[in-house]
Amino acid sequence: VNDEFEGAPFRDEETKFLYAYDYETKNCMRVWGTGFKPALYKALRRSRVKVYQRTMATMLLTETGKPGSRVIGCTALNVRTGEFFIFKARAVVMCMATPERLWIFSSEMTGLVGRDGPPTNAGNGHAMAFRAGAEFVRMESSTHEEWGGATGIGSTMFGSGSNFASWYPCTIIDARGKEIPWLGKDGKILENVADRTRPKPDDGFFHLVLGPEEGKAPSIPQMISDLDERIKSGEYSLPLYADLPGMPEHDRRAIFGLMIGQEGHTWPVYRRLTGAGFDPDQDLLQVYDMGYAPLGWRRLRYGSLAHDWTLKSNLDGLWGAGQQIFDNIGVSQASSTGRWAGTHAAEYAKNAPVGAIVRHQVDAEKERVYAPVMRDRGMNWKELSGGIAKVMQDYCGDNKNEELMNICLEYLNEIKEAEATTLVARNPHELMRSVETMDILTCCEIITHACQARKASCSWIFFDRLDYQEDDPPEWHKWVTIRMAENGQVTTGELALDYAGDLERNY
Repeated sequence: VNDEFEGAPFRDEETKFLYAYDYETKNCMRVWGTGFKPALYKALRRSRVKVYQRTMATMLLTETGKPGSRVIGCTALNVRTGEFFIFKARAVVMCMATPERLWIFSSEMTGLVGRDGPPTNAGNGHAMAFRAGAEFVRMESSTHEEWGGATGIGSTMFGSGSNFASWYPCTIIDARGKEIPWLGKDGKILENVADRTRPKPDDGFFHLVLGPEEGKAPSIPQMISDLDERIKSGEYSLPLYADLPGMPEHDRRAIFGLMIGQEGHTWPVYRRLTGAGFDPDQDLLQVYDMGYAPLGWRRLRYGSLAHDWTLKSNLDGLWGAGQQIFDNIGVSQASSTGRWAGTHAAEYAKNAPVGAIVRHQVDAEKERVYAPVMRDRGMNWKELSGGIAKVMQDYCGDNKNEELMNICLEYLNEIKEAEATTLVARNPHELMRSVETMDILTCCEIITHACQARKASCSWIFFDRLDYQEDDPPEWHKWVTIRMAENGQVTTGELALDYAGDLERNY
């Protein structure tokens, strides 16, 4: 609105909207990140939505008090006062994102290092829904190498030089100043930066929206896919650098000032770099992880609630949205799926009765949540979270077999029955982190059980088993499901890949 990017090739002069990636199709908008939450809050106030700030949900309440029955509300904890809440509901929409901090954890680095997302993405929604009996699918595809290679630290990819996401379409050069080529869909080298932002995808709505089939070229230009091999052969020399000074001015300002300066996970990096004297107009920035380039990157694939076309789970009264469902990431998917799930949940709620709260379910949850503040001595949440991550690294890493996963489940169960029962919290903030850590433990159990259930490797979900190395054999070309039964036992099942029906007609 202040015309900061007037005349930029990614700006629509009539609306003043700014676009990313594809400057012709204009299907991805850039926004000022620091203004987004205030705008959302104002919209909620206009709609008279009652918001409970600083309040974390801890458990879904069910009609019978057991897993598998209708969801009728939830319990929650105020993370500033420690107050306990009981919410009744005719319908619930869960949108608490994906589990993070499962394999990599360090509280001593900037923030709670795990991946690139908010550190409060501790899998609370996954854990709550699982304990309520909701069915999950493709949880075995969760991996510690998504976003950040062997380090598992997503902020490296966004906070150093890159060519991915916030950094697209940055020019990358090697230690000798040699530029790394970009390729179009036809495999031809693109001659300039402008060509990287004007892709020529195949015709077809679903190809554009949902992405290409496995094995085909991506829908936007990318850097050469054999960069690793070319580095090993000596054609390019490490280290690599993001060449911001070599970019057109508008693109350089958009990458560093707008994207890196306005995203939550990059704002600390922006402050540190500029505070140390980094000048994007004249300085290079070293590359540690290049996203789409083949330096350890894996495509985003998340396990999620199994759901139908209305985003309803297998439980009556429970819907999912945002990163609580398949492969969603970013505000556009969160907004659209939230609106869709909310619409159907509201329709359901019109005729759904208010369920009676089962008191012993609430009492048991209060006892579980408040247990850490009732102890004077014991383990703090940081130590427990680090221990869980170490177990997952050692026994449920990239290479798996039956013995490793048996040991993993044994250790996770020992932690649940021993160390987790000694958690100590001195204040509401530490209590919040303690509850998060217990939910992380549940998410690790879900993932390990799902990994154990798939008796085959599957490269398209980046799942490797040393004892079942055949890649996606016909009998395993299906979804593996996992849920908690009414008796509290973990059960697995399966769904056909097209269980929700024809894609184009339903879409």
